[in-house]
Amino acid sequence: MDAELASHSFVPHEAQPLRWNTNAWFRLQLSNAQPRLHLAFVLDQLPEHAGPALDYLFVWLASEAPDGLSQRLREAGLCQSVKLRTPYWYAGQGVAVIELLLTERGLDARAAVVAAVLDWIGFFSDDARWQPCREEYQLIRERSLQNAEPLARLRYWVDPQAWGLDSDEAEIRQALRSLTAQMLGAPPLVLITDKSDCLPIETCGFPLRLKTEPPQHTVPADWRWQQPAVNPWLKPNIVRHEAGAITPALRWQGPEDMSGQGALFLRWQWVRGQSCTALWHPVVHALQPAVWAAQQAGVTLRFEDFGSAWCLRLEGFADAIPGILTDIISVLGVPPAAAFAEGVALAERDAALGNDEMLIRQLLKHLPRLLTNSAVVDGQPADICPGSLSRLWQSAQWHGLAIGFAPSLGGPLADAIKALPGTPAVIPPDRRKPAALKHWHDVRGDGAMVETGFLLFCPLPDRTAKCEASWRLLARVIEADFFRRLRSELQLGYAIFSRFCQFGEHAGILFAVQSPRASAKEILEHVVKFFDDSAVKLADQADIEAERAARQAGDQHVASRADFRAQAEQAWQCLQAGHELDRPAEVAAEMRMLQRQDLMAALDALRRDDASWIAVANAPAPDLSWR
Repeated sequence: MDAELASHSFVPHEAQPLRWNTNAWFRLQLSNAQPRLHLAFVLDQLPEHAGPALDYLFVWLASEAPDGLSQRLREAGLCQSVKLRTPYWYAGQGVAVIELLLTERGLDARAAVVAAVLDWIGFFSDDARWQPCREEYQLIRERSLQNAEPLARLRYWVDPQAWGLDSDEAEIRQALRSLTAQMLGAPPLVLITDKSDCLPIETCGFPLRLKTEPPQHTVPADWRWQQPAVNPWLKPNIVRHEAGAITPALRWQGPEDMSGQGALFLRWQWVRGQSCTALWHPVVHALQPAVWAAQQAGVTLRFEDFGSAWCLRLEGFADAIPGILTDIISVLGVPPAAAFAEGVALAERDAALGNDEMLIRQLLKHLPRLLTNSAVVDGQPADICPGSLSRLWQSAQWHGLAIGFAPSLGGPLADAIKALPGTPAVIPPDRRKPAALKHWHDVRGDGAMVETGFLLFCPLPDRTAKCEASWRLLARVIEADFFRRLRSELQLGYAIFSRFCQFGEHAGILFAVQSPRASAKEILEHVVKFFDDSAVKLADQADIEAERAARQAGDQHVASRADFRAQAEQAWQCLQAGHELDRPAEVAAEMRMLQRQDLMAALDALRRDDASWIAVANAPAPDLSWR
């Protein structure tokens, strides 16, 4: 019999007033973690338009623009970055957290950092800041919505108070006054996370090393705050014209994207065995303000290190990309002197695993550099100085891909590309078959870690379309079984996955496990046992199941023209691997013809004794069979 529930009218429940105590600061011990300062502002009885007002405030708090809070604190050597989040927001209440990644100097002078943040909020709350900052905020929001994925755009618009052209400006301005008054009216909760020793406290879950300390005080400094500089990339100032001739090193792929999106990919290849990761750090550090400014302008800027190559990616609002490239070329070639000093610290920090990020994610950052021969010598840091970087650029050859741009943007792009460091690659780089060796990279460093992280990357044994098709299909077929066996049945850990991946020019199947109890040797044994059991399962599988999976994978492999980002990414992966742009269609055709025997052959090739395996773990190799 169906149960029946009586209907009643909705009864609203008022949230209880938030309580907090600012008589002490809190300090949490995190081993091998960078020091951070968290300022939690408890907000109550918020006005209706507090949401967009807080978003407006957060945009400027996190600004990397010249004269902004983050840039001034970085110049003073106190802080590396400022982030903001709202862990709680309900029924007119909220908790807004400002997170600052401190330097060692900033950790010692944390009271001065707290005072600086509060002083800046007071400066920004002045009515004189409203109009000029409001106009730029409107441009930022328009561009972010224009460039957002459909789901992100939907999430934004379902918020009834989300900013729009018809938003009530007077109400938002009044809500901002209320917000800043509350943030300045009572001290924030202060939490410091660093490596300082703290005794464990009793909790219902994992051990927590936490202590309180008296609030620190300092003599207020006169920061002489100024309004953050305007982001010039929000209003591209380019003269459109078609390119006369574009170097063959840059592949131009049409047609023009009708939504105004574009993508530019550039890859610099180094001499084999040349160490360059240490020099990547000052460059990526110097690009940090540009990453933020490009994001505001609707462009994602990424600068990646693949060991023997660096890759620059600019994806998003096509009109802004030529100007962004023009402006950052000087930073790529000659970063500021301060970036080299910071690069030394970043290189040392990068070489050691920490506890401020999930272990498996740290291993994934290391993996792309370890897939090239240069990783063998990269353990010895290069001389991090302008001269070394200049010599590195002189030895570099570059090639790239421009996709989705209107022909009238070809001229501005071609003009910018003429100033790139390095020389255009006349002949595409050679892509060799991976050596049949098993490499184990122990990235423990000096710090001891409670958990074990393990990655196993199995690169494609050859470059044919059929090989790639069969390995891609194999990865799809075993993905759910791998998770079920190691996560659900063996309960090895919570971060477990397998998938087909491509890191630069290297494509293959990746297996990843993070476990709080199993050793790297035990995880490897479970993975090998999974391979053996998968071979038995495939042998017993009906032919029609494999053929159905092959046809489905083939139909889904080529990126849709409606998904510009996926299409651009797929095209760039083809070029990095040394293939032509029609490679996805070729692989899809091969996929549709695959049979069960092809999957079995692919799995046999993956698990053979002479297969190429690259393992990355925070543990030593289990035996001498690994190099």
